[in-house]
Amino acid sequence: MPISNYRISKIDGLRKDLKIKSVEVNANSSIISVEKGHDSAIGDYLDVAFTYTVDYKPDIGHLHIDGNLWWHHDDFKKLITDLGDKIELQNEAITEISTAIIRESMIEALMYARRLSIPAPLRLPEVSVKAKSLQFKKPKKAEKAG
Repeated sequence: MPISNYRISKIDGLRKDLKIKSVEVNANSSIISVEKGHDSAIGDYLDVAFTYTVDYKPDIGHLHIDGNLWWHHDDFKKLITDLGDKIELQNEAITEISTAIIRESMIEALMYARRLSIPAPLRLPEVSVKAKSLQFKKPKKAEKAG
């Protein structure tokens, strides 16, 4: 994925002292603006301003991340169109940019959620074993050299 220079400009987190049994976690990201730029190392790129928010129901707190990242691509000129006051992005560009925002921001949000003792902004896997018991092989013991 041609993403570089992910940086956070603002993080806001809040934990309220509410004791609840279950909570709904909603995480969303938005592209706020895009601006074309050029770098001697990577060539043309888009400087993408974004926001990533995590809200909880009931309202036990929140996380909010503002930041920027650079998106560049070998087919940069095919995937964007400068319309004057707006820039049109093709589906491939939007997908790559949005995926990067979510991945990178989720990692940051996980660290802050842990520090604030609020639920993680992703569903962690759970294992469900239906059998009452299972059998597993023991490791083979090495023979003693004589």
